[in-house]
Amino acid sequence: MMKKYDKYNESGVKWIKEFPSGWEIVRFKRLAKIKNGKDQKEVSIDEGGYPILGTGGEFGRAFQFIHDKPSVLLGRKGTINKPQFIEEPFWTVDTLFYTEIYDDVNPKYLFYLSQQIPFDLLQESSAVPSMTQEKLNSVYVVKPSLEEQSQIAKYLDHQTAIIDQLIQQKEKLIELLKEKRQSVINEAVTKGLNPDAKMKHSDIEWLGEIPEGWSLTPLKYLASLKGRLGWKGLKAEEYVEKGFGFLSTPDIKNDFIDFNNINFITEARFLESPEIILEVGDVLLVKDGSTLGIVNIIKELPIPSTVNSSIGIIRVVDHNNLSPEYLFWLLKSDYMQVIINRLKSGQGVPHLFQKDIKNFVIILPSLEEQNRIVNHIQQMHNIVNMVIRSTEIQLIKLKEYRQSIVFEAVTGKIDVRDWQPNNPILV
Repeated sequence: MMKKYDKYNESGVKWIKEFPSGWEIVRFKRLAKIKNGKDQKEVSIDEGGYPILGTGGEFGRAFQFIHDKPSVLLGRKGTINKPQFIEEPFWTVDTLFYTEIYDDVNPKYLFYLSQQIPFDLLQESSAVPSMTQEKLNSVYVVKPSLEEQSQIAKYLDHQTAIIDQLIQQKEKLIELLKEKRQSVINEAVTKGLNPDAKMKHSDIEWLGEIPEGWSLTPLKYLASLKGRLGWKGLKAEEYVEKGFGFLSTPDIKNDFIDFNNINFITEARFLESPEIILEVGDVLLVKDGSTLGIVNIIKELPIPSTVNSSIGIIRVVDHNNLSPEYLFWLLKSDYMQVIINRLKSGQGVPHLFQKDIKNFVIILPSLEEQNRIVNHIQQMHNIVNMVIRSTEIQLIKLKEYRQSIVFEAVTGKIDVRDWQPNNPILV
């Protein structure tokens, strides 16, 4: 454990609490001068020059700089809670403040300190978060000596680099696990489970070979497709506190259907479209909007429910030849997602026409093999998902730990004055 300072004083500042005796409580304006960014149009070039920075990071290059010393960049509009640090000459746009840091302040210490500012209590607007110089200048912060600032910055550079490397490793592992999860689906629904099965050409370029005995058939011969014809005059004002479930695209997730946050409609509105009253086994396909192509299956119905016009209901009618669960996994495969991406239209809002969905070419093993494929995918999914969830928990803890050591160091909850990189102590 890192040691603490011998004596502390109460700051009277909620987010700082106690601070070491000998440090100061000052307003942010005592550490740096906040400056406005400027429009980049007149200085923008295609390559070379200096980075142009916005609240999301670098997005262009400029032939001249607005400031050429180390600076902490603070969001003015949009993303206001993610300070950035830059040491090279740069240009910032008008949604991003930059700072001219005073000589008695270590720039990197100021960066770490700025990460602790309670931005959510300072923002001006809830629609588009915004910040003013006045608000930032008035924030109370802690100020140790320049020597201690430099030591704290050195400590945090070292410790956060170790943690960031671990975070990157966990994020990469999650990415690889998700790729593995998808490859299990792709392999099972296009090649089957028998690696020694004889294969035949499918005559579909991006599909390649499929097992002999499997067939290709349009979806319309095996399942019906239903969808709401517009909203039938339904308006958001008609939603009720309790009633019948009304699923919309945000409720259809990749891994589950979110019945906990759905809207509700009256019985009259629910019954006016009986053809789209949901049943267990229905496969739901998002056919409009930015989440087009997301698919899920109704495994249970907590309440009687229907869907809005952006969701297609695919209901298997030939249960002797097609399993709804197999169809669900097939629609999630890369093979079907390629078809969906090729068929979607609309320059504004992406859209799938019902006639195109009905003509989806389905890969069809025997029903017995479909069931084996479903069981295999589900078992593998459960295993991979368990590892993903465990890794995500570790990732959350690492990020929380990173945040905690930054807070403890910049506010003096730990004393790093004697810390040396050749003898690192993780808090």
